[in-house]
Amino acid sequence: MIFRQLAFNNVIRNKRIYLGHFFSSTFAVMIFFTYGLLVFHPNLQGELTNASTIMSTFGKIGFLLSYYLIFFFSFFLIFYSVSAFLYILLFNSNIYCY
Repeated sequence: MIFRQLAFNNVIRNKRIYLGHFFSSTFAVMIFFTYGLLVFHPNLQGELTNASTIMSTFGKIGFLLSYYLIFFFSFFLIFYSVSAFLYILLFNSNIYCY
């Protein structure tokens, strides 16, 4: 059995694990990127014309604060996904690490 067949059989055998890791990582990156597009959009960078200066400043601060919160939660979602993924793979290969 060559390495390519071994890797392919491993992915097919553990497809639930790989799909769960893939979808959680994809979801976190998609949400972070979409909100990043909204925060750094050129039309939202200047002063808002229909709002007061204070409301415009609070809006910018709110966007950036929520952007950093989304970054924080995305990081921990991916970290949790990777740790669960590695734990299951190590458990399946009979290597126990604590």
